[in-house]
Amino acid sequence: MIRRADPPRQIPVFMVQLPDDELSDTIRACVLQMLGARGTGTTIDIHDAARSVALRIGCDWRDLMRPLRTVATTMIEAGILDATQGEAAVDIRHARGPVRLRLREAAPAWPD
Repeated sequence: MIRRADPPRQIPVFMVQLPDDELSDTIRACVLQMLGARGTGTTIDIHDAARSVALRIGCDWRDLMRPLRTVATTMIEAGILDATQGEAAVDIRHARGPVRLRLREAAPAWPD
């Protein structure tokens, strides 16, 4: 019996790191501003962040979900944010459904 090779897996778009561009900078600034305004230990809904960025740049918030998840993933890997569902921390790259973001305690500053 001949075994067929598994087809190559495609990487989801939101897992591919975006270049540091104006959109990424705007998303990062918006997320940090929203979390800073809410106080220590609070979270924001990722959809609310997308809506806020969409208002700033004038586009549909749904178009920002993948870039926002990509930027959030980068910030999580840098030790700045956590992604949660309920009280549990989740891997944003594999999470399905509503995801919330929160600042990590003693999070490092985002490099300029």
